[in-house]
Amino acid sequence: MTNFFSQTYVKHFIWTQIQASIAFILITYFVISGTDIAWQICNWIPVLFFYMLLQFILIWYPKRDLTFVFNACNYLILISCLPTFVYYYFIILLPSSEFKSLEFKQVENCVVSGITKTSLDGNEAYSLTYINFEQNGVSYLGSGCLTNQYQAYSLNPIPPYKTLKMNETFECGPGVVDYPKGNPFNNTNVTDIYHRFRLLRGGGSGGHGGGSGGHGGGGGVHGGGSHFGGGYRGCSSHYSSIEEYFKNRPSNRVHSYDPVYGNRYHPYPYYGKDIDSNCKQQFTFSQVKLPTWLCSDENSNFKDLVTPRTCWVHYYNQKKGQAQQNAQSRLNQRQLQELAFITFEYPLYYPKKSFNFIIVFIYFPLILTINSIFQYTSNVIVLKLHNQDNQAETDNINQQREVNNKNSIEMLLINQQ
Repeated sequence: MTNFFSQTYVKHFIWTQIQASIAFILITYFVISGTDIAWQICNWIPVLFFYMLLQFILIWYPKRDLTFVFNACNYLILISCLPTFVYYYFIILLPSSEFKSLEFKQVENCVVSGITKTSLDGNEAYSLTYINFEQNGVSYLGSGCLTNQYQAYSLNPIPPYKTLKMNETFECGPGVVDYPKGNPFNNTNVTDIYHRFRLLRGGGSGGHGGGSGGHGGGGGVHGGGSHFGGGYRGCSSHYSSIEEYFKNRPSNRVHSYDPVYGNRYHPYPYYGKDIDSNCKQQFTFSQVKLPTWLCSDENSNFKDLVTPRTCWVHYYNQKKGQAQQNAQSRLNQRQLQELAFITFEYPLYYPKKSFNFIIVFIYFPLILTINSIFQYTSNVIVLKLHNQDNQAETDNINQQREVNNKNSIEMLLINQQ
Protein backbone atom coordinates (compact mmCIF):
# COMPACT_ATOMS: atom_id res chain seq x y z
CA MET A 1 0.00 0.00 0.00
CA THR A 2 2.87 2.36 0.82
CA ASN A 3 4.40 1.72 -2.58
CA PHE A 4 1.05 2.56 -4.25
CA PHE A 5 0.83 6.04 -2.69
CA SER A 6 4.48 6.72 -3.38
CA GLN A 7 3.96 6.52 -7.12
CA THR A 8 4.10 9.85 -8.93
CA TYR A 9 0.78 9.58 -10.79
CA VAL A 10 -1.04 8.71 -7.55
CA LYS A 11 0.48 11.73 -5.81
CA HIS A 12 -0.51 13.86 -8.82
CA PHE A 13 -4.12 12.64 -8.62
CA ILE A 14 -4.36 13.12 -4.84
CA TRP A 15 -3.07 16.69 -4.95
CA THR A 16 -5.41 17.53 -7.82
CA GLN A 17 -8.44 16.26 -5.90
CA ILE A 18 -7.38 18.02 -2.69
CA GLN A 19 -7.49 21.33 -4.55
CA ALA A 20 -10.82 20.38 -6.17
CA SER A 21 -12.27 19.56 -2.73
CA ILE A 22 -11.18 22.94 -1.33
CA ALA A 23 -12.78 24.67 -4.35
CA PHE A 24 -15.93 22.58 -3.85
CA ILE A 25 -16.21 23.67 -0.20
CA LEU A 26 -15.74 27.36 -1.03
CA ILE A 27 -18.10 27.43 -4.04
CA THR A 28 -20.75 25.38 -2.23
CA TYR A 29 -20.57 27.76 0.74
CA PHE A 30 -21.51 30.69 -1.51
CA VAL A 31 -24.22 28.65 -3.26
CA ILE A 32 -25.81 27.57 0.02
CA SER A 33 -25.59 31.08 1.47
CA GLY A 34 -27.83 32.22 -1.40
CA THR A 35 -30.50 29.56 -0.88
CA ASP A 36 -30.96 26.99 1.86
CA ILE A 37 -32.48 24.60 -0.70
CA ALA A 38 -28.90 24.02 -1.86
CA TRP A 39 -28.21 22.10 1.36
CA GLN A 40 -29.28 19.09 -0.68
CA ILE A 41 -25.78 19.21 -2.17
CA CYS A 42 -24.43 17.72 1.06
CA ASN A 43 -26.62 14.63 0.66
CA TRP A 44 -24.92 13.76 -2.62
CA ILE A 45 -21.24 14.21 -1.69
CA PRO A 46 -20.58 10.43 -2.10
CA VAL A 47 -21.44 10.89 -5.80
CA LEU A 48 -18.74 13.56 -6.06
CA PHE A 49 -16.15 11.14 -4.67
CA PHE A 50 -17.39 8.51 -7.12
CA TYR A 51 -16.76 10.95 -9.97
CA MET A 52 -13.25 11.51 -8.63
CA LEU A 53 -12.60 7.77 -8.56
CA LEU A 54 -13.92 7.53 -12.12
CA GLN A 55 -11.49 10.24 -13.21
CA PHE A 56 -8.62 8.32 -11.62
CA ILE A 57 -9.54 5.11 -13.46
CA LEU A 58 -10.04 6.81 -16.83
CA ILE A 59 -7.34 9.49 -16.81
CA TRP A 60 -4.58 8.95 -14.24
CA TYR A 61 -4.30 5.16 -14.13
CA PRO A 62 -3.72 4.37 -17.86
CA LYS A 63 -0.08 4.11 -18.96
CA ARG A 64 -0.39 6.92 -21.50
CA ASP A 65 -0.86 10.68 -21.39
CA LEU A 66 -4.57 11.57 -21.65
CA THR A 67 -4.24 15.24 -20.73
CA PHE A 68 -5.65 16.47 -24.06
CA VAL A 69 -8.69 14.18 -23.86
CA PHE A 70 -9.26 15.20 -20.23
CA ASN A 71 -9.12 18.93 -21.01
CA ALA A 72 -11.35 18.56 -24.08
CA CYS A 73 -14.05 16.71 -22.10
CA ASN A 74 -13.92 19.29 -19.31
CA TYR A 75 -14.25 22.10 -21.84
CA LEU A 76 -17.36 20.52 -23.36
CA ILE A 77 -18.87 19.99 -19.89
CA LEU A 78 -18.12 23.61 -18.99
CA ILE A 79 -19.77 25.20 -22.02
CA SER A 80 -22.83 22.93 -21.77
CA CYS A 81 -23.41 22.81 -18.00
CA LEU A 82 -22.38 26.28 -16.82
CA PRO A 83 -25.18 28.23 -18.60
CA THR A 84 -27.70 25.64 -17.39
CA PHE A 85 -26.58 25.90 -13.79
CA VAL A 86 -26.40 29.71 -13.80
CA TYR A 87 -29.90 29.93 -15.29
CA TYR A 88 -31.30 27.38 -12.85
CA TYR A 89 -29.64 29.00 -9.85
CA PHE A 90 -30.63 32.62 -10.50
CA ILE A 91 -34.00 32.06 -12.20
CA ILE A 92 -35.33 29.17 -10.09
CA LEU A 93 -33.29 28.38 -6.98
CA LEU A 94 -32.98 31.93 -5.63
CA PRO A 95 -36.67 32.82 -6.16
CA SER A 96 -37.63 29.44 -4.69
CA SER A 97 -35.62 30.22 -1.58
CA GLU A 98 -37.90 33.18 -0.90
CA PHE A 99 -40.86 30.81 -1.04
CA LYS A 100 -39.15 28.30 1.25
CA SER A 101 -38.26 31.04 3.74
CA LEU A 102 -41.91 31.83 4.49
CA GLU A 103 -42.48 31.26 8.20
CA PHE A 104 -45.61 29.32 9.10
CA LYS A 105 -47.20 28.75 12.50
CA GLN A 106 -49.51 25.88 13.31
CA VAL A 107 -53.14 26.80 13.99
CA GLU A 108 -56.26 24.75 14.66
CA ASN A 109 -59.89 24.32 13.61
CA CYS A 110 -59.19 25.22 10.00
CA VAL A 111 -62.35 24.96 7.86
CA VAL A 112 -62.92 25.96 4.26
CA SER A 113 -65.99 28.21 4.27
CA GLY A 114 -65.91 29.48 0.69
CA ILE A 115 -64.36 28.71 -2.68
CA THR A 116 -64.08 30.71 -5.87
CA LYS A 117 -62.31 29.47 -9.00
CA THR A 118 -60.67 30.86 -12.06
CA SER A 119 -58.72 29.66 -15.08
CA LEU A 120 -55.36 31.37 -15.54
CA ASP A 121 -55.58 31.16 -19.33
CA GLY A 122 -55.60 27.38 -19.11
CA ASN A 123 -52.15 27.25 -17.50
CA GLU A 124 -53.63 26.60 -14.10
CA ALA A 125 -57.02 25.93 -12.57
CA TYR A 126 -56.71 28.08 -9.48
CA SER A 127 -59.17 28.20 -6.60
CA LEU A 128 -59.08 30.76 -3.83
CA THR A 129 -60.43 29.22 -0.63
CA TYR A 130 -61.71 31.19 2.33
CA ILE A 131 -60.53 29.43 5.48
CA ASN A 132 -61.69 30.02 9.03
CA PHE A 133 -59.03 29.23 11.63
CA GLU A 134 -58.28 29.85 15.29
CA GLN A 135 -55.07 31.19 16.80
CA ASN A 136 -54.65 31.79 20.54
CA GLY A 137 -58.41 31.50 20.97
CA VAL A 138 -59.20 34.18 18.36
CA SER A 139 -61.07 33.43 15.12
CA TYR A 140 -59.55 34.59 11.82
CA LEU A 141 -60.29 34.38 8.10
CA GLY A 142 -57.41 33.55 5.76
CA SER A 143 -56.73 32.55 2.17
CA GLY A 144 -55.84 29.08 0.96
CA CYS A 145 -55.86 27.64 -2.52
CA LEU A 146 -56.52 24.58 -4.62
CA THR A 147 -54.90 23.93 -7.97
CA ASN A 148 -54.48 21.29 -10.63
CA GLN A 149 -50.75 22.16 -10.65
CA TYR A 150 -50.01 21.73 -6.94
CA GLN A 151 -46.86 19.73 -7.73
CA ALA A 152 -45.94 21.75 -10.81
CA TYR A 153 -42.54 21.79 -12.45
CA SER A 154 -40.28 24.74 -11.72
CA LEU A 155 -40.46 25.91 -15.35
CA ASN A 156 -44.24 26.12 -15.56
CA PRO A 157 -45.60 29.22 -17.37
CA ILE A 158 -46.82 30.46 -13.99
CA PRO A 159 -43.85 29.95 -11.62
CA PRO A 160 -45.18 27.73 -8.82
CA TYR A 161 -42.95 29.36 -6.20
CA LYS A 162 -43.98 32.92 -7.05
CA THR A 163 -46.61 35.10 -5.39
CA LEU A 164 -48.39 36.95 -8.20
CA LYS A 165 -49.84 40.36 -7.54
CA MET A 166 -52.59 42.23 -9.34
CA ASN A 167 -51.69 43.05 -12.96
CA GLU A 168 -48.45 41.04 -12.95
CA THR A 169 -48.00 39.12 -16.18
CA PHE A 170 -47.59 35.45 -16.99
CA GLU A 171 -47.27 33.46 -20.21
CA CYS A 172 -50.39 32.74 -22.22
CA GLY A 173 -51.84 29.25 -22.08
CA PRO A 174 -54.26 27.11 -24.11
CA GLY A 175 -57.34 29.02 -22.95
CA VAL A 176 -60.10 28.23 -20.54
CA VAL A 177 -60.03 25.20 -18.25
CA ASP A 178 -63.29 23.26 -18.49
CA TYR A 179 -64.58 21.30 -15.55
CA PRO A 180 -67.16 18.51 -15.68
CA LYS A 181 -70.67 19.21 -14.47
CA GLY A 182 -71.49 18.30 -10.93
CA ASN A 183 -69.23 18.28 -7.91
CA PRO A 184 -65.75 19.38 -9.09
CA PHE A 185 -64.12 17.83 -6.05
CA ASN A 186 -63.01 14.22 -6.25
CA ASN A 187 -65.01 13.58 -9.41
CA THR A 188 -64.08 10.07 -10.53
CA ASN A 189 -66.41 9.98 -13.51
CA VAL A 190 -64.19 12.05 -15.76
CA THR A 191 -61.08 10.26 -17.01
CA ASP A 192 -60.60 11.90 -20.40
CA ILE A 193 -58.30 14.89 -20.04
CA TYR A 194 -59.86 16.41 -23.16
CA HIS A 195 -62.96 17.21 -21.11
CA ARG A 196 -60.88 19.08 -18.56
CA PHE A 197 -58.68 21.15 -20.87
CA ARG A 198 -60.32 22.42 -24.01
CA LEU A 199 -58.47 24.62 -26.47
CA LEU A 200 -60.68 27.34 -27.92
CA ARG A 201 -59.84 28.28 -31.45
CA GLY A 202 -61.03 30.81 -33.96
CA GLY A 203 -60.65 34.51 -34.50
CA GLY A 204 -62.58 37.62 -33.84
CA SER A 205 -62.95 39.77 -30.77
CA GLY A 206 -65.80 40.26 -28.46
CA GLY A 207 -66.97 42.06 -25.41
CA HIS A 208 -66.85 41.04 -21.81
CA GLY A 209 -69.42 40.48 -19.17
CA GLY A 210 -69.64 41.17 -15.47
CA GLY A 211 -70.94 39.17 -12.58
CA SER A 212 -73.12 40.35 -9.79
CA GLY A 213 -71.71 41.21 -6.35
CA GLY A 214 -72.59 40.29 -2.82
CA HIS A 215 -73.66 36.84 -1.80
CA GLY A 216 -75.79 36.56 -4.87
CA GLY A 217 -72.69 36.69 -7.09
CA GLY A 218 -71.31 33.49 -5.64
CA GLY A 219 -67.80 34.88 -5.34
CA GLY A 220 -66.95 33.29 -2.01
CA VAL A 221 -67.90 34.03 1.59
CA HIS A 222 -68.15 37.75 1.21
CA GLY A 223 -69.33 37.89 -2.34
CA GLY A 224 -67.34 39.76 -4.92
CA GLY A 225 -69.06 37.95 -7.76
CA SER A 226 -67.42 36.62 -10.87
CA HIS A 227 -66.39 38.37 -14.03
CA PHE A 228 -64.97 37.92 -17.48
CA GLY A 229 -61.59 39.59 -17.75
CA GLY A 230 -58.59 40.13 -19.95
CA GLY A 231 -60.50 40.59 -23.20
CA TYR A 232 -62.15 37.83 -25.26
CA ARG A 233 -60.28 36.85 -28.39
CA GLY A 234 -61.67 33.52 -29.47
CA CYS A 235 -64.72 31.25 -29.28
CA SER A 236 -66.00 28.07 -30.83
CA SER A 237 -66.74 28.70 -34.48
CA HIS A 238 -70.45 27.83 -34.30
CA TYR A 239 -71.18 30.33 -31.51
CA SER A 240 -71.88 33.91 -32.47
CA SER A 241 -70.88 35.49 -29.15
CA ILE A 242 -69.08 34.74 -25.91
CA GLU A 243 -72.42 34.88 -24.06
CA GLU A 244 -73.85 32.16 -26.29
CA TYR A 245 -70.69 30.09 -25.86
CA PHE A 246 -70.82 30.21 -22.06
CA LYS A 247 -74.54 29.52 -22.12
CA ASN A 248 -74.33 26.42 -24.34
CA ARG A 249 -71.00 24.90 -23.44
CA PRO A 250 -71.63 21.76 -21.36
CA SER A 251 -69.27 22.60 -18.52
CA ASN A 252 -69.29 26.36 -18.21
CA ARG A 253 -69.80 26.53 -14.45
CA VAL A 254 -67.54 26.41 -11.44
CA HIS A 255 -68.33 25.34 -7.95
CA SER A 256 -68.64 27.73 -5.04
CA TYR A 257 -69.57 26.85 -1.49
CA ASP A 258 -71.08 29.41 0.85
CA PRO A 259 -72.08 28.67 4.47
CA VAL A 260 -75.34 30.57 3.97
CA TYR A 261 -76.37 29.53 0.48
CA GLY A 262 -74.62 26.13 0.33
CA ASN A 263 -73.30 24.61 -2.92
CA ARG A 264 -73.58 26.98 -5.88
CA TYR A 265 -72.25 27.37 -9.41
CA HIS A 266 -71.23 30.46 -11.33
CA PRO A 267 -69.23 31.37 -14.45
CA TYR A 268 -65.50 31.92 -13.98
CA PRO A 269 -63.23 34.39 -15.75
CA TYR A 270 -61.79 33.61 -19.15
CA TYR A 271 -58.47 35.14 -20.15
CA GLY A 272 -58.21 33.61 -23.61
CA LYS A 273 -55.78 34.87 -26.23
CA ASP A 274 -54.21 33.50 -29.35
CA ILE A 275 -50.96 31.83 -28.32
CA ASP A 276 -47.66 33.21 -29.59
CA SER A 277 -44.15 33.37 -28.23
CA ASN A 278 -44.59 36.90 -26.88
CA CYS A 279 -48.10 36.49 -25.52
CA LYS A 280 -48.56 37.71 -21.96
CA GLN A 281 -51.60 37.84 -19.69
CA GLN A 282 -52.30 39.92 -16.62
CA PHE A 283 -53.43 38.43 -13.35
CA THR A 284 -56.63 40.24 -12.35
CA PHE A 285 -58.50 37.65 -10.30
CA SER A 286 -57.41 39.03 -6.91
CA GLN A 287 -54.86 41.34 -5.34
CA VAL A 288 -52.62 38.39 -4.50
CA LYS A 289 -52.27 34.87 -5.93
CA LEU A 290 -50.78 32.36 -3.51
CA PRO A 291 -47.78 30.34 -4.76
CA THR A 292 -48.92 27.15 -6.47
CA TRP A 293 -46.70 24.95 -4.25
CA LEU A 294 -48.63 26.31 -1.27
CA CYS A 295 -51.90 24.89 -2.59
CA SER A 296 -53.64 21.56 -2.15
CA ASP A 297 -54.79 19.29 -4.96
CA GLU A 298 -57.93 20.50 -6.70
CA ASN A 299 -59.28 16.94 -6.44
CA SER A 300 -59.22 17.08 -2.65
CA ASN A 301 -62.26 15.50 -1.08
CA PHE A 302 -64.83 18.21 -0.39
CA LYS A 303 -65.73 16.66 2.97
CA ASP A 304 -62.11 17.01 4.10
CA LEU A 305 -62.17 20.71 3.25
CA VAL A 306 -65.15 21.45 5.48
CA THR A 307 -63.95 19.27 8.37
CA PRO A 308 -62.01 21.13 11.11
CA ARG A 309 -58.33 20.18 11.15
CA THR A 310 -54.83 21.54 11.64
CA CYS A 311 -53.30 23.99 9.17
CA TRP A 312 -50.42 26.48 9.04
CA VAL A 313 -50.57 30.26 8.66
CA HIS A 314 -48.16 32.87 7.31
CA TYR A 315 -49.10 36.55 7.54
CA TYR A 316 -48.07 37.83 4.14
CA ASN A 317 -46.59 41.23 3.33
CA GLN A 318 -46.43 42.52 6.89
CA LYS A 319 -44.92 45.89 5.93
CA LYS A 320 -47.70 47.78 7.65
CA GLY A 321 -48.67 45.08 10.11
CA GLN A 322 -52.13 44.77 8.58
CA ALA A 323 -52.24 41.10 7.61
CA GLN A 324 -53.26 39.74 11.01
CA GLN A 325 -55.68 42.62 11.56
CA ASN A 326 -57.28 42.03 8.15
CA ALA A 327 -57.64 38.34 8.94
CA GLN A 328 -59.31 39.14 12.25
CA SER A 329 -61.62 41.66 10.55
CA ARG A 330 -62.67 38.91 8.08
CA LEU A 331 -62.40 41.14 5.03
CA ASN A 332 -62.90 40.08 1.42
CA GLN A 333 -59.78 38.06 0.65
CA ARG A 334 -59.71 38.91 -3.05
CA GLN A 335 -59.37 42.62 -2.24
CA LEU A 336 -56.48 42.33 0.23
CA GLN A 337 -52.78 42.90 -0.39
CA GLU A 338 -51.89 41.87 3.17
CA LEU A 339 -53.54 38.66 4.23
CA ALA A 340 -53.08 35.33 5.98
CA PHE A 341 -51.69 32.54 3.77
CA ILE A 342 -53.08 29.17 4.83
CA THR A 343 -51.73 25.78 3.83
CA PHE A 344 -52.78 22.27 4.72
CA GLU A 345 -49.59 20.87 3.18
CA TYR A 346 -46.60 21.26 5.50
CA PRO A 347 -43.61 21.06 5.14
CA LEU A 348 -44.07 22.93 1.90
CA TYR A 349 -43.70 21.01 -1.34
CA TYR A 350 -40.93 21.72 -3.82
CA PRO A 351 -39.52 19.39 -6.51
CA LYS A 352 -36.51 17.87 -4.77
CA LYS A 353 -36.00 15.40 -7.62
CA SER A 354 -35.28 18.12 -10.17
CA PHE A 355 -32.92 19.89 -7.76
CA ASN A 356 -31.09 16.60 -7.13
CA PHE A 357 -30.78 16.10 -10.89
CA ILE A 358 -29.12 19.51 -11.23
CA ILE A 359 -26.74 18.74 -8.36
CA VAL A 360 -25.65 15.32 -9.59
CA PHE A 361 -25.51 15.88 -13.35
CA ILE A 362 -24.74 19.61 -13.61
CA TYR A 363 -23.14 20.98 -10.44
CA PHE A 364 -20.70 18.17 -9.60
CA PRO A 365 -19.36 17.81 -13.18
CA LEU A 366 -18.85 21.59 -13.21
CA ILE A 367 -16.82 21.42 -10.01
CA LEU A 368 -14.58 18.71 -11.43
CA THR A 369 -13.89 20.63 -14.64
CA ILE A 370 -11.63 22.84 -12.51
CA ASN A 371 -9.26 19.89 -12.39
CA SER A 372 -8.10 20.96 -15.83
CA ILE A 373 -6.41 23.84 -13.99
CA PHE A 374 -5.54 21.99 -10.80
CA GLN A 375 -3.68 19.23 -12.64
CA TYR A 376 -1.04 21.78 -13.65
CA THR A 377 -0.73 23.29 -10.18
CA SER A 378 -0.46 19.73 -8.90
CA ASN A 379 2.41 19.19 -11.32
CA VAL A 380 4.28 22.00 -9.60
CA ILE A 381 3.53 20.57 -6.15
CA VAL A 382 4.51 17.03 -7.10
CA LEU A 383 7.68 18.23 -8.84
CA LYS A 384 8.65 20.29 -5.82
CA LEU A 385 8.03 17.35 -3.51
CA HIS A 386 9.97 15.11 -5.87
CA ASN A 387 12.91 17.52 -5.87
CA GLN A 388 12.77 17.75 -2.09
CA ASP A 389 12.79 13.96 -1.85
CA ASN A 390 15.71 13.76 -4.27
CA GLN A 391 17.60 16.45 -2.35
CA ALA A 392 16.92 14.66 0.92
CA GLU A 393 18.10 11.39 -0.60
CA THR A 394 21.22 13.08 -2.01
CA ASP A 395 21.94 14.66 1.36
CA ASN A 396 21.58 11.28 3.04
CA ILE A 397 23.95 9.69 0.53
CA ASN A 398 26.49 12.47 0.97
CA GLN A 399 26.17 12.27 4.72
CA GLN A 400 26.63 8.52 4.60
CA ARG A 401 29.69 8.94 2.39
CA GLU A 402 31.18 11.42 4.82
CA VAL A 403 30.58 8.99 7.68
CA ASN A 404 32.12 6.14 5.71
CA ASN A 405 35.13 8.27 4.74
CA LYS A 406 35.61 9.34 8.34
CA ASN A 407 35.42 5.74 9.51
CA SER A 408 37.89 4.68 6.83
CA ILE A 409 40.38 7.36 7.91
CA GLU A 410 40.03 6.41 11.56
CA MET A 411 40.63 2.73 10.75
CA LEU A 412 43.66 3.64 8.66
CA LEU A 413 45.15 5.62 11.54
CA ILE A 414 44.54 2.81 13.95
CA ASN A 415 46.22 0.32 11.63
CA GLN A 416 49.22 2.57 11.24
CA GLN A 417 49.67 2.79 15.00
